[in-house]
Amino acid sequence: MSDDNIHHLHPSIDDVIENMCGPNSSGFPLVMEGRLIRGIRVRPLPDGVDLVVDGRFCVTVPKELAMPVAYVLAQAMAVGAGYVPFAPKLMKLSGLEPLPAPPEPVK
Repeated sequence: MSDDNIHHLHPSIDDVIENMCGPNSSGFPLVMEGRLIRGIRVRPLPDGVDLVVDGRFCVTVPKELAMPVAYVLAQAMAVGAGYVPFAPKLMKLSGLEPLPAPPEPVK
């Protein structure tokens, strides 16, 4: 019989402690295109990178996606704060690649 359906009603103390810990906001300040991006910190991991936003939101991404994901986070923070993005371009979130400019409206 498989134990796939077994629910552990009493988790180990290690699991309890691990679940109590939120994201560690330590790390390095994000520098992008020569600019310090306040509010985003970078924490390298063995197999990826943690991007910590405002010390409250942490996303872990593979190293290959760290720069495009950090770019989207920085742009979102700039827009949310009311600033014009520092390098405006349309981004496709699924592939994190720049999209071509939209077509001109028909006159």
